[in-house]
Amino acid sequence: MIFSLYPSYFKLHLCWLRSLTRITYLSKLIGTSSFAALMQLELFWVYSYSSGDSTSDNDLVG
Repeated sequence: MIFSLYPSYFKLHLCWLRSLTRITYLSKLIGTSSFAALMQLELFWVYSYSSGDSTSDNDLVG
């Protein structure tokens, strides 16, 4: 029995980032909050195994 691990597909996620920026000038606001969108790529892995038989999936059809 042979096990293998390979990447299957990528999935794109949207994440929201929030930050609070300090400003040192007296004429400016004390802090400014901001939002940003981040696209994050996620990789999904697939485990597969082979039993070592000589028959393939094509041999089992019809």
